[in-house]
Amino acid sequence: MKSVRGCINQECDSYKKNDKYKKDYDYCPKCGSKLMAVCRSRGCHTFIDNPDGIYCARCLAKRKDSTDHAKKNLTTIGGGLLAAGGLVAKNGRTITSVVVKAIKFLPK
Repeated sequence: MKSVRGCINQECDSYKKNDKYKKDYDYCPKCGSKLMAVCRSRGCHTFIDNPDGIYCARCLAKRKDSTDHAKKNLTTIGGGLLAAGGLVAKNGRTITSVVVKAIKFLPK
């Protein structure tokens, strides 16, 4: 992904609407003021000091936290599936017999 730019004029409509422009634009097409690098996240219009940066520090931290949270959930789910798989492999006949008996008592 590439960085984007936004208008710095607080009176401009593109600033109020958080419009973002490609890096090729140097000036705002609506008011003519200089464009600066802004955060690429949706809904965030934070100006970035580094013009090569894509996300502001706050959005970058959010993205990292959500990635870490997803990894943690996947390891938890994977461990649970392994335990369930081991239980089925160990007691396969017992579980299937219980399920077959339970199906007999279900209303049709």
